[in-house]
Amino acid sequence: MMADVGALIVLPPELLDHVLDEVEAGPCYRRTYGCCDCTPSINGLASLCLLSRKWNELATPRLYRNIICYRTKRCLLLVRTLIGRRDLAVLVKDLDLQKMKTPDEEDLPP
Repeated sequence: MMADVGALIVLPPELLDHVLDEVEAGPCYRRTYGCCDCTPSINGLASLCLLSRKWNELATPRLYRNIICYRTKRCLLLVRTLIGRRDLAVLVKDLDLQKMKTPDEEDLPP
């Protein structure tokens, strides 16, 4: 399987972009931090980041580009990461906090 991953990396950048587009086009069009509906898209991009340095370089900008925060605790972890990792913070183009629940709402059953 690892040979297949290496073989993908030698593809032209346009084809790699199409692979990333397909992974990114999961159930929603924007990365949502802490949203169950978008987890496959986030997990797919995060998994690509773990494959190799090259995949990490290609997938990380898409992972951090558009973020919607729903859960206060997870959002605080994200903010901590962005403060400590300026290289990731500059990748964020849209950070939506309007849908974030209060800590009390997070503890309520759905």
